[in-house]
Amino acid sequence: MKSNLTLIPTAAMSREEWLNYRFSGIGASEVGSILGLDDYTSSLELFYYKIGDVPKFDVESMRQFIGREQEDFIATMWQYWGGTQDSMIANYRADRIIRKCQRVNAFVRNPKYPWLYVSLDRKINKYGNRDEGTLELKTIGKWEADKWAGSLPPKYVTQVNTQMLVCEFLWGEIALFEDNYKMDVLPFDIRAAITDAIVERTKAFWDRVVQGRKLVNEKYDAIQKYNQRRVDDLNQAIDALAPEPDGSLAYSEYLSERYKRADAALRRGTSTELNLARLHTMYAAEVKDKTEQKLRVENELKKSMGEVQVLEFGSDGKLYWSKSSNGSRVFRNKIKGMPDDSPL
Repeated sequence: MKSNLTLIPTAAMSREEWLNYRFSGIGASEVGSILGLDDYTSSLELFYYKIGDVPKFDVESMRQFIGREQEDFIATMWQYWGGTQDSMIANYRADRIIRKCQRVNAFVRNPKYPWLYVSLDRKINKYGNRDEGTLELKTIGKWEADKWAGSLPPKYVTQVNTQMLVCEFLWGEIALFEDNYKMDVLPFDIRAAITDAIVERTKAFWDRVVQGRKLVNEKYDAIQKYNQRRVDDLNQAIDALAPEPDGSLAYSEYLSERYKRADAALRRGTSTELNLARLHTMYAAEVKDKTEQKLRVENELKKSMGEVQVLEFGSDGKLYWSKSSNGSRVFRNKIKGMPDDSPL
């Protein structure tokens, strides 16, 4: 590892200490959420978690548990990889190691990007004409493998590029163990177009987190003083800092969870919301090639509505995000007309 990097040892950390460290910056595995590339965690959920406004129960899922337990096996077999599964098996049987990797029991930080940190699965040692690189170990089920047939989940690509960026590696690999029987190793060279986007988007996100944390502290002080008007104002200011809606399903699902109470019944809709609702109608008519755009606009409307169940636009119709009998919320667009040409 390069001498300008800072290593924070993790071997003696408890799980609680390890989890708390995640509040000190943005980890490589979280970058996909910020870029709208994670199917499970949205940038919105990550924002409220990082500012400490909502609790996040970091219970290890079975999928995560199995993945971590299999890391040693995948890393060992990677060392015998000669380009194919057959070569890997042959090298293993012959006890012929092709290259080596090692653990890095530390969080790694780079002073150039103080808001980022990475935790490497393994560091690839120098061999041949190759300098050090990063090795990411992944276990993937058949369903997800079929979904990304011929490619990788984009969040994996951003994760590896973040590791290369922070550690100043020029290359890295993902060792992929699919459905407990298939192995593949995918090499990556660092790509400036990706790392530039990572730096820009994560820095902007972290700046919002820093501002959001100050507002959350002020909100807790107002709560202790029973100043509800100040609490409401601060909640609005915090929401205004939250990442803009994207077209990810994770963003939509988090909005539904965050605003599931739906206490307010109706309010008058704004001209901006009316135009968004008309956009939603237009995208719904072109669902085959407009799914992501439609969901982005729907997410923007849901974020704007919050706990309100109905937006009323007079003769232009109504927009519903009403609460059903089972407690979930259902989005329905009953808006007439097409959006105007004014910018949102």
